[in-house]
Amino acid sequence: MTTNRIQHLFRMSVLSFFIALMAFSFLAIGTASAHTVKPSASSSQTASNNTTTVVRILSRHAFSPSAITVNSGTRVRIVNKSPGFLLVFSNNGSHDLAPGAALTLFPTVTQSVTICAGATLTITVA
Repeated sequence: MTTNRIQHLFRMSVLSFFIALMAFSFLAIGTASAHTVKPSASSSQTASNNTTTVVRILSRHAFSPSAITVNSGTRVRIVNKSPGFLLVFSNNGSHDLAPGAALTLFPTVTQSVTICAGATLTITVA
């Protein structure tokens, strides 16, 4: 009887996880293209094609800066400065970043990068 309850609980947990993951993916990807985000001057940064724009993840809830504008193909390096592992979603898929690890993107279209906990980085391609 106990084994059946454990198996049932495990199956329900796995099913709930996949439903939550699908809902999050739909919201993260669906809303990113549904409206235009206009970053404020205080939280945006512009870069040329010859540079690398570095964005830091300060915590599970904050990118620094939260929005950048780059030319198409410019290297964008996202560095995890938080003390824990983070799951990051971008147009290139999901990435598990260890503390101190970096993710390098070469965006050619405007996109959003999202941390599983909710912070969003807007990369506008000029």
